[in-house]
Amino acid sequence: MGMIIRILKYMIKEFATNLLLTLAAVFLFLNTAGAQSLTPADTATVRFINDRKFFIHKVEKGETLYSISQKYKIPQDEILELNPNSKSGLKPKTSLWIPAFSWKNKEKSSAVVMDKVEAKKVDIKSLHIALISKMDLSKVYLGNLSAEDSIQEPIDKISMDNLEFIEGAQLAIEDFHKRYPTFKIRTSILDSEGDSNHISKLSWKAELRKADVWITNETGTTLDYVNRLAVKSGVQLISCGINTSERIENNDNAISMLPSSLLQCREMGAYAAKHFKNSTGIFVKTSNTREIERMMAFKEGWQSTDEGTSCRVADYSKGFSKAVLDSLRGSKHHVIFIPSSNEDLVTTLLIALKDKKASVDFTVIGLPKWYGFETVHPQLMQDCEVYLFNSGSVDLKPEYALDFRKKFREEYMMEPNESAYIAFDAATIALNGWKKDGANFLQKQNDSLEGVFTDYHFQRMNKSGCFENRNILVWTFKDLRPILVK
Repeated sequence: MGMIIRILKYMIKEFATNLLLTLAAVFLFLNTAGAQSLTPADTATVRFINDRKFFIHKVEKGETLYSISQKYKIPQDEILELNPNSKSGLKPKTSLWIPAFSWKNKEKSSAVVMDKVEAKKVDIKSLHIALISKMDLSKVYLGNLSAEDSIQEPIDKISMDNLEFIEGAQLAIEDFHKRYPTFKIRTSILDSEGDSNHISKLSWKAELRKADVWITNETGTTLDYVNRLAVKSGVQLISCGINTSERIENNDNAISMLPSSLLQCREMGAYAAKHFKNSTGIFVKTSNTREIERMMAFKEGWQSTDEGTSCRVADYSKGFSKAVLDSLRGSKHHVIFIPSSNEDLVTTLLIALKDKKASVDFTVIGLPKWYGFETVHPQLMQDCEVYLFNSGSVDLKPEYALDFRKKFREEYMMEPNESAYIAFDAATIALNGWKKDGANFLQKQNDSLEGVFTDYHFQRMNKSGCFENRNILVWTFKDLRPILVK
């Protein structure tokens, strides 16, 4: 219920704000209507396309493109773009599409606004954070409840996870404000509805346009649009979604909180080569394109070190388990990387490897998805000396992570999910960085940082690209449970 109450408060606040704006507009109209006369634009036919308003103007004798442009306050070239047949001249009684508002002038005014935003960033004692996530607040309602009815959760799992993302960030903001009460923090919560068209509408809202930092867990095409807006406006962008690095790669003013899956494979390959020195790498190749990419990334990381010299590929797609077993030759220790998330394939291969364990020394490297496998018993993982890796974990037990979990449960009466942990870390990085370095805080992300979800070490993806967290966690099994190695 705590989460529902917060949602309702937010919706009421938004409704009240919009109501006040509407009343103000009505008041202004009533006080000015009597003193104004109708213009030609007021009497023209009105049309709407994709929520954009247009007037249909009938050309009168003697009118020119210039006079029409002055009448509607729309640049001549913009009118011609919408009416290409008029380039050869205007004819009486022909119809012209005239936008109600000039988008070219809007872009110019936007640039002026952005200049003001940049000027504002000099003040490092205040920060405006915009949190962007898909919550679908317009679809959230309680319905008609009687006294006997029990309240059922009206929010789907995705929206609930995203709301916990928002609440995780808000907890970080509240904690920071308690430590630095004179530091001014403004927070705007923007519901993307998971739709780039809706983001386009939000892009002109002051809450987004004037924010200093955007924090989002959007992915896919919605993130593409958010990133383009961030690049255009020069706003700092912190991406908390999974596998989002490649989508913000071109933005040198952005950071990805989580390493991509291929980066994790490369980092694990380098780690395995250094950790298991003088070992032979066996990289399992399947027929799955994505799994081949993971295998190649692991191999790249393995060969990037001085230790990872000996390796070969075992083609599972041709010989199945036998192809992998036949690749285990010699007395050297083997590191077998299985890039598959197919539970049946992994189970079959691990059982075959277990039977070989008495005669061959090896370690198996698996993917984060193996944590959720139901048919692979921890004993089998332990017998095959399985090592797994991931980008972070809520199972870590540092004191500050437990403190966050306690505060979250007390305030929202629920267990925080991974997105809440990541959002808390993202907001903390933004707040501490802004307080220390101001608008340039993203350019100084070279130090290792501790978080409640994981530790962070940001490096640029390329010379002019975004920052990406390169830190991964490595686990193995002991006493039938995963334990942290690194």
